[in-house]
Amino acid sequence: MIFHIWNKPNSNNYLEQYVERDPFIVCPTNKADCDVNYIFQGYQIWQLKTASVSVTDATEHDTNLARLVFQCDKRDNVGRIVNFNWDTEIEANRPVIEVVGADEGIEHTFVLEEDLFASGIRTLVNNQKYYYVAIAYAYNNFLQYDQNDPNTFEGQRAPYKAGRKGAGGPIKSYEVIPHKIEPEQGGTMIQGTFGDAPKVTRIEGHGTGLNIVDIDEETHDAIMSGPPWKVERIGYEVGKAPIQVKVVDPLNVVGDTYTLKFDSVNYFTGSTMNGKVLDGKYFVHNTKHDTIFSESWIENNYEQLILEWGLAVNITQEEIPYRPGAINNGFLEASIEFGDPSKPWVWFVPDDDRSGPRNWIRAGYSGGDYSGDRDAIYEKVLGGTWAPFQQAYIGTNGVSNSDARAAVDTKRQRLGNVDLYFTTDRTKWTRSPVVETTDDEALSIGQVEKFQLRDAQSIDQWGVPAELGSEVDSFNMEAANYLSETGLGWFPGYAIDVETGERLNIVYGESSWLTGDNGADMMWNPSPREGSKLYNAGGRLGSEGVYFGGMHFIYIMGHNATKEKRDTYYFPAYDGGQFFLEKMNDTKNRYRVRELFVNAMWCSIPILTPRYYNENDVAEDPYGF
Repeated sequence: MIFHIWNKPNSNNYLEQYVERDPFIVCPTNKADCDVNYIFQGYQIWQLKTASVSVTDATEHDTNLARLVFQCDKRDNVGRIVNFNWDTEIEANRPVIEVVGADEGIEHTFVLEEDLFASGIRTLVNNQKYYYVAIAYAYNNFLQYDQNDPNTFEGQRAPYKAGRKGAGGPIKSYEVIPHKIEPEQGGTMIQGTFGDAPKVTRIEGHGTGLNIVDIDEETHDAIMSGPPWKVERIGYEVGKAPIQVKVVDPLNVVGDTYTLKFDSVNYFTGSTMNGKVLDGKYFVHNTKHDTIFSESWIENNYEQLILEWGLAVNITQEEIPYRPGAINNGFLEASIEFGDPSKPWVWFVPDDDRSGPRNWIRAGYSGGDYSGDRDAIYEKVLGGTWAPFQQAYIGTNGVSNSDARAAVDTKRQRLGNVDLYFTTDRTKWTRSPVVETTDDEALSIGQVEKFQLRDAQSIDQWGVPAELGSEVDSFNMEAANYLSETGLGWFPGYAIDVETGERLNIVYGESSWLTGDNGADMMWNPSPREGSKLYNAGGRLGSEGVYFGGMHFIYIMGHNATKEKRDTYYFPAYDGGQFFLEKMNDTKNRYRVRELFVNAMWCSIPILTPRYYNENDVAEDPYGF
């Protein structure tokens, strides 16, 4: 059985905008501006045992008469809601759990397949009557109440308030009879299944809301086919698009092409916001130009039912990472996959909060080196093996640069949705600047400071150094044909921003002092040595036995194009490292390291899995993945 929830225009909760002042709320003297309004929070759907069961039986949690079959609520970190009701028998407040919220956002459609009152097999039975009631509830918690804390006795004892009536009258229950529907349609085949998602192609714009996005194979291949290494139209995997569209009424679905456009858009173009759309509405039309307009603004995270087409559309807008209100600090998910799962040939140093260089992701503290990620969300990505550049450690053996990381606060790079690929196909490798990662410049070849270009000849894809005075092959890429005798290597893979549909630059490092860990050959070929004394505080590079695989740190660089190229923090999409090298070689610019690395988005410390080295600690194949 497919259920749809909506509020009629004459409802006090139309578009889920219910707000009602509670005249009994008296703000404490120390919190004179407390919230005195109950605001819509979510829905509860109850199955009733018989038609005579009342709404009161449901809200009083009498499981003999009513059982909860569906619940949804706003995604706002309000989950479980407890009311404290006065119990005359014990002369005290008795806590009652009113809601165990999913905290995953409002849904307007859902499917039920079970009878919660059935004994044994719960599958619904055709042509049998079932009864349901839908209740909207509101929330107010102007002051947290704790019956064990006398300082909170003036607090909110009833944060949960159930709806008392429907549009135009009391809340009613619904009788539902599941049955075969084919005869009603004259034998017509149903065009979809509940929850099916159509193919979505992005023609223009960027952003994902809270959606996890994945480009399809055709888009991936088009991006990697050659310059300009990007596509104008991005095709997404089904169900992995920036907007959510799904089938909610299979009987009304019609095969067609639908076009969605935004209108009434308000946006901010400041550099720290990266052109974020603050709010907007949209409309959808089919090939006949029948048009449906959105009822609500995208900031409301409102799933709109378009039942005449059998569809539902939901477009969200969320705060970007590191801004107040960003859910989970903007993080969605991360995964790693090997072509051959039995051969995980590389791994990445995991963060460890104990003292020492392995504590390389700084998060979870509100000040100093940990600011920006109080809940330590980005300390857990893939087990703490990848992190935003702005969360990486800046001290000895650190991955991040102090000047660049400080500049992130005012010139923040968009933290993009990125796919990183490793491949044995050398024609797809990334022409990459190679930077020095030795902490003490007195120990590095050429006495090069950390984060400056390595003082070594550029190499080809097989690691052969360029001869002095020669040109270095770079596949003659139109947008990446920069030739340099020094400073360039090849990263054995590539990175794609799946939100913007473009290839990105990659920079990697190596410590030329760690020659025994492949740190002086310009190749991205980490060794298997991590280090033996990782938890001794302080110490110069090497004195504590820290090797980190030769410190072949990986930096995925973002495309920072929110301003014109003359902006000192501009950084392009993939150009074979040309812009990076040109700026790094401009020795008159004393801020060049900061202005370049402020564009680093993601970073890691890679190490080759030890078992893929031979008994002499030499790689069988430096790119034998």
